[in-house]
Amino acid sequence: MGKYLIKLKPLEPYFFGGERTFGFGKKTKQKQPYYIVSEYTPSQPTLFGTLRYIVLAQNNALIEQSDNDQEKSKKLKRIEELVGEKSFSFEKARNGAEQTFGKIEKISPLFLIKDEKWYIRTPFNHNPGPKNAQNTNYTPFTMEKMESLSVTSGDNTSLFPVDYKAKNGYGGGYVSLDENLDIIPEYKIFQSVVRTGIDSHRTDDNTQGINDENSFFKKERKMLNKEYSFAFIAEVEDSLSAGETVVFMGQDKSPFHCSITEVDKGIDLKTKVEKTFGGKYNVLYALSDVMPVDDKFPGESKFDYYIADTKVLRNLESKMDAPSYYARLKKSEKLYKLITSGSVFFTNNDVFKCEALEVIGMNILIKI
Repeated sequence: MGKYLIKLKPLEPYFFGGERTFGFGKKTKQKQPYYIVSEYTPSQPTLFGTLRYIVLAQNNALIEQSDNDQEKSKKLKRIEELVGEKSFSFEKARNGAEQTFGKIEKISPLFLIKDEKWYIRTPFNHNPGPKNAQNTNYTPFTMEKMESLSVTSGDNTSLFPVDYKAKNGYGGGYVSLDENLDIIPEYKIFQSVVRTGIDSHRTDDNTQGINDENSFFKKERKMLNKEYSFAFIAEVEDSLSAGETVVFMGQDKSPFHCSITEVDKGIDLKTKVEKTFGGKYNVLYALSDVMPVDDKFPGESKFDYYIADTKVLRNLESKMDAPSYYARLKKSEKLYKLITSGSVFFTNNDVFKCEALEVIGMNILIKI
């Protein structure tokens, strides 16, 4: 089993869509949003799908429009051997059904790299401090048990951040995985690029033509500052080679320079995070996005305290044996609600553990 560090650097502004953008460009009874904004980072299913593509491309197993039935049949068998017959299914994972992906064992959660230094989402229990005296390295809230709180846990006490100031908010940006735990704010990592477009489906009365003012929309793409790259660790057996290539990701099929480097088997994101924080902060940290397998979110679970955010995801599913070339990809019918990476839980119980989701780098929680 080989272990690889895969770095992805955008070559132009990109757009990773959320739920507000999936219906864009299609006729619908619902009025489409005028202003659509890209997510900052690709989702774990997107990274996993990109890895599957790279493995197939390196092994000349991509199905082409020009392939005849015999060639397509041979490639379908090769695809199943290399990356599995079907793409990752959230429903199968949540139900505990087995899914195999050929030579691909698993991938890590997404992180950022700058000058060989690794960065992860800042834990949400970081106390940013007042604007005139910002804490520029990881400084967690001071937690105390408050006997008088009405919201209680099993021992009839509740934790509370005594130095929390609502106007200061909570931690954001990315923290370095070294002894300094320096925090880089998002505005120093990402740029926004806003462009105006025209979409005829936005016009209520198409007889007026696509130049009607109702057809215009604004689309905010994102771009990484040139010093940074997206990155993840992949474990793949005998079918991935080190090297460089270009892959395309996101709603606009934006190009990314992809660098693949084989690394020592001892290199692991989870281990690096554990060593950096040393477990001295006594909090369960979501290194990745988390999907509650029982549809129960933090408020329905028993935690002393938690600081979390949520988002929604409707992933793309591929079907290589589809009747036509253009029918291979479709959006999942179900909309999934996730807890975002960076969320923290004051508990000793990993109630979100799901080995099937860990394959694509989700539901990875670590005691820090």
